[in-house]
Amino acid sequence: MQFVLRRAALVALTLVVPGAALAAASGPSLKLDGSARAYQGKSYTVSVTSKGASCALTVRYSDGAKQAGLLGAKGENGRVTWKWTLPQLTAPGTALLSARCGGAAGTRKITVVGSLIPPKILVTKSGWSVRPRPLGATVSYGLLLKNTSPNVNAMKVNVQVNFVLADNKLVGTAAQQIASIGAGETFNYAGQLSFPGTAPIAKLEFVILVGAREKAQKVPRPGLDNIAVIPGQFDPTWTAWVQGEVVNDNARLMLKNTNLSAVLFDAKGNVLGGATGSAYNTLPPGTRQVFKMTNGIDSIPYAKVASVAVSAIPNWEATAP
Repeated sequence: MQFVLRRAALVALTLVVPGAALAAASGPSLKLDGSARAYQGKSYTVSVTSKGASCALTVRYSDGAKQAGLLGAKGENGRVTWKWTLPQLTAPGTALLSARCGGAAGTRKITVVGSLIPPKILVTKSGWSVRPRPLGATVSYGLLLKNTSPNVNAMKVNVQVNFVLADNKLVGTAAQQIASIGAGETFNYAGQLSFPGTAPIAKLEFVILVGAREKAQKVPRPGLDNIAVIPGQFDPTWTAWVQGEVVNDNARLMLKNTNLSAVLFDAKGNVLGGATGSAYNTLPPGTRQVFKMTNGIDSIPYAKVASVAVSAIPNWEATAP
């Protein structure tokens, strides 16, 4: 959600794979029999023929994840069969099946087909501002984080920001976790870091890990109204806070609290930094409260600010009947 300031106060992925791709280890080769395709959330069966030796199977999907709980069932004539259900969020693409029975081994590539695309988080914009202090400097930074999956939410997203000098050495590192970034959404991520001396930052670099994922469901978001950016009272050169209203416009749910994160931009759309804060009051349906975001913002020159984008992560609770 982005606001222009009032100055003054403010797939289905299908890879065609030939039948069975066989690879022998240091012994006889095994032939793995099964379909060339498997489907997210559906069962899959593969089998081999072994001459009395015990057999084991490993399955590695295209994102490196391994299938757990693979137990083979022995049948007639030395036939060993594995059957399992692929997780609903199995990564589409080529999966590698590897079987070993005694000294014999074999592999087979299959295609996992599905419409649920694992989330990938991209930094589409970033920037920072530096404010000199009597005993060092503070840096306000902001990122726009885009979840490229159209139908899977990214959960427990760990974001590490490295501050890089002109000689490519790091001068600082900051890290935070975001509870969720919805499918197809852009999250406005912000923070601040203090330095004991000057902060001649040349660039930012990022390490982003998605800790969990879930199939996208419609998540209600609170309304955000009357957003404004306020200059410092005693030093209007610098930005003091972002303020506005959180509105519970959901007819059924109680809004317990809301975590807020904002990114500020100049007139050309460059990121200047950001701010974070929370709205703690419980809001029944149809009510609102003022929020004030002060964390990390006072390193941003107020005269450069032209617009602000705010993200809200709400905590909902069902209302009493």
